Amino acid sequence: MQIMTWAIVVVAGLGLAYATALTLGAWRWSGSIRDMLAQLDSSQLAPATRSYHESELTDMPAPVQRYFSRSSDRWPADCYSSDADPKRPVQHECHRW
Repeated sequence: MQIMTWAIVVVAGLGLAYATALTLGAWRWSGSIRDMLAQLDSSQLAPATRSYHESELTDMPAPVQRYFSRSSDRWPADCYSSDADPKRPVQHECHRW
C-alpha cells in the first residue's frame, strides 16, 4: 500500500510541475511577443514620398508598370504626379479606388 501512495504522490508532483512549466512558459512567451510587437510598432516610419514619376517605372518589371499605369488612370493627377505640392495634405479623393 505504501508503494501505491508514493506512486500517486510522484505522479501528482510531476503533473503539478508540468502544469507550472506550461503556465510559466505561456506567460513568458506572451510577454516576449508583446515586447516584440511594441518594438515593431515603435519602429514604423511614414513613407518618404507619396508620388512617383513615370521615369521611375522604366526599370520595373512589366506587371509593375501595367499596375501603375492602370491605377494612375483612376486617380486625380495631383495624387500621383511628381508635380504635386508635398506640403499640401493629400485630398480624400486620392485614397479612393
